[in-house]
Parts: sequence; structure tokens; C-alpha cells
Amino acid sequence: MLPITSIKPPLLNLIGHRIHRSARIAVSVVLVDRLYLGRASRIGLFNLIRVKRLVMKADSHIGHLNHIHGDFSVCLKQEAVIGNRNRINRGVYLGRQYPASLVLGRLSGITAGHYVNLIVSVSFGDYSTLGGSGSQIWTHGYSHHAEGRGRDEIRRPVRIGSNVYIGSMCCIGPGVTLGKHVAIGSHSSVAKSLSEPGLYVSAELRYVGLKRDRAADPASWPADTNS
Repeated sequence: MLPITSIKPPLLNLIGHRIHRSARIAVSVVLVDRLYLGRASRIGLFNLIRVKRLVMKADSHIGHLNHIHGDFSVCLKQEAVIGNRNRINRGVYLGRQYPASLVLGRLSGITAGHYVNLIVSVSFGDYSTLGGSGSQIWTHGYSHHAEGRGRDEIRRPVRIGSNVYIGSMCCIGPGVTLGKHVAIGSHSSVAKSLSEPGLYVSAELRYVGLKRDRAADPASWPADTNS
């Protein structure tokens, strides 16, 4: 919470963390068991970060107003980015918890306003982006029985390869693996792994016609716009 960023690295090193002298932390709450900040890494304003281990390699950064909370580790490799206003957590979960981590490869990024669920791990390769805003990545869900009250929990890690792009408002389900050079179009739901490089969208846009009525047909409108 100290406002003077330049004095934070030596103070944190004194209590056992490893902070490069050029690393910077703005006014944020950072509660971790182990903190590693590499050369020119930085954490922006008004973040709440409460995790077991945070590793940020050289030139990586976390933006502003992020909520990163849970019993997991976060690793940002060189030049990786978590942007602004993202929520990254384990959610409400009453069962047994297993070790989990979020790993962003070199120059990979989560832009703004996304949600990442970390019941188990999520990993990004190099040069990949969760772009736009409003997307969700889920590592758990439920399969309901055909009859009765029963349901089974599904817990599967999500693996996103290198050179992958995911557009706005997408939902990535548990156990999905996206192979190298896959692009996911906006507003897509991905429930299975994709390995073939290329662009994937949820459905082809199709023309369904235009229903005309008196209100919608300009030919039926009065010539006098004041009438």
C-alpha cells in the first residue's frame, strides 16, 4: 500500500522475496507467500492480488483494478500481460482443492474485463491473447444425470497453445485444448478441443428474410413527415 514505488523492492527483498530494483508496484494490495518480480516488471493501481505465489518475469505487467484471488499460483513470463478489470479466482467450491496455476507465456495477454476460473490450471503458450472483453474460461462444470437429483462434477485444465487469439464474449469450457495458431471468433462457445490451425466461429451467419408490415415498409409511410 506504500505510495512510493521505488522503496518497495528493497523492503520486500529484506523479508525474503526477490524483487528487481527496476520493478514497480503502484498502490495495490498484494498478499502472497512468495513474490518474484523481474526486470522492469510492474503492477498497476488498485489491484487486489491474494495468491500463493506470484512470478513476473522481465517486462511483464499487471494493469489496474484486477481481482486475482485464490489458493493458486500465477506466472507471467517475459512481456506477458494481465490488463485491467479482470477477475481470476477459484469461485465458490466446497470440494477438495488441488494445486492450480495460471501461466501466461511470452508476450501472451489477458486484456480487459474477462473471467478465468481456476479450480484447476489454465495455461497459455507464447504470443497468445484473450482479446476484447467479456470472455470466460471455465475449468469445472457439472453433468446432470438423466433422472433424479444426481450430478457429477467435471474438473479439467484448459490449455491454450501458442499464437492463439480468442475474441470478445467467448466461453471456453473445461478440458479444452486450443492448438497452435487457432483463432476463435467473438461470441463463440468452445466445448471441445481444436487442433487444426484456422478461424473457428459458433455458426455461419445466414439471411432469414425481412418481414414487411406497414410500420416497417417506407413505401407505406405518409409523404408529410408532420402527419
